[in-house]
Amino acid sequence: MALFALMQTSFSIVYGQSPVGIGQWRVHYPYNSDARSLALVDDRVYCSNGLALFYYNKTDQSLNGISKKDGLTGLNITKLGSYKSKDLIIGYDDGNIDFVTGNAVSQFNDIQ
Repeated sequence: MALFALMQTSFSIVYGQSPVGIGQWRVHYPYNSDARSLALVDDRVYCSNGLALFYYNKTDQSLNGISKKDGLTGLNITKLGSYKSKDLIIGYDDGNIDFVTGNAVSQFNDIQ
């Protein structure tokens, strides 16, 4: 019985948490809040609640988040849009604009 308890404890310690190494980041955004803006780009449906941005990939049926770690430049997302159904346009409350093409993010800050 003691051996079983020891094995169970060691298993939960080893596999209970995924480690984050030095210099690595883990993002914790509120993805469960009400949606404020939606945009359809190719096979992805993008959704924002103001603080978090994520998309549903209709091809492989996966749900993925996008954050500053991935290249976004602003914080408070106010509007999502699409350009020719190929690029995602993200508008922020400070006037900054990001363009997402595939997995690449570029910034347009001339208005800001």
